[in-house]
Amino acid sequence: MEEPEKEHKERLDAVRYELEGLLQDRKYHDAVRLLTSLTGPINNFFDHVLVMDKREEVKLNRLSLVNEIWETASGIANFSKIS
Repeated sequence: MEEPEKEHKERLDAVRYELEGLLQDRKYHDAVRLLTSLTGPINNFFDHVLVMDKREEVKLNRLSLVNEIWETASGIANFSKIS
């Protein structure tokens, strides 16, 4: 696992844990603010990691990380409705 990939996964896991509590407490503003703290690690991940790696196992792992971003954000709002 490359460093940006590792950083992304660690930060995402920490945010997901904290996000659960905020959503349970209905602190939606704080939850969105916390979600935006992922911007740097996500940008770093996409700037330095080739998601569609030639090695199938690596590619699937990275696609799984991308999916985790989507699932985390979707827990707050349906961002697919934003145009």
